[in-house]
Amino acid sequence: MEPSEKYSVVLVEPLYQLNIGYVARSMLNFGFRRLVLVNPRTEIGSEAYVFSAHAKEVIKNSRIVGSFEEAISDASLVVGTTGKIPKRYSSLRVPIAPEDLAQRLFKFNGKVALVFGREDVGLKNKELEKCDVIVTIPTAPIYPILNLSHAVTIILYEIYKNEVYRKSKHVGAYKFVPPTSNELRILHTYFEEILDKINYPIARRRSALLAFKRVIGKAMPDKREVHALMSVLRKILVRLERVD
Repeated sequence: MEPSEKYSVVLVEPLYQLNIGYVARSMLNFGFRRLVLVNPRTEIGSEAYVFSAHAKEVIKNSRIVGSFEEAISDASLVVGTTGKIPKRYSSLRVPIAPEDLAQRLFKFNGKVALVFGREDVGLKNKELEKCDVIVTIPTAPIYPILNLSHAVTIILYEIYKNEVYRKSKHVGAYKFVPPTSNELRILHTYFEEILDKINYPIARRRSALLAFKRVIGKAMPDKREVHALMSVLRKILVRLERVD
């Protein structure tokens, strides 16, 4: 699957036309064409087109949606971005670096949503919870937050570089078939039911569920691997029910 079909760049409530234009330009630089704007807080006018240079078609063909959920509805994998790394461990924000993300995405053959937050406050916690993988760009601690268009450019560059390099090598005949969103939902549900059966503490359950989702998201298992995991968890549930 080509990057133009595989990836969508999702901007959540962008504030400035300038950034929308620069993002479109960067997208076309690296062969990405699917731009999704979630409830933009600016008009998409002449300024956006001016700063997009020769990528005006990316803006013209962009999709404007009213909610985060709608923006990621057709994605098999949702990648969230954050510049805020907590000093203490938080299952909500356990990121990987852009180059690690690019290497993992190469084998993934489903649709991927690359989600970038607001210029002023980034992605909210409830939005990060809906992401399968979190990525952050290493920066100097003195000023870690990048401009939106710069962050998009760095991540798209890493993905493009990896795709071009890997495709120039022999990668074998294996075809990656991603699990559906419903299959992943069932997998998560089985895990949640197991926590319930073993009386896992309610106060720690949300964190455990999110950690499980992140582990699966980072591993990017294919359809067969997900079905194998589902089978194991289902058998665990059956055994636990017998014990009850």
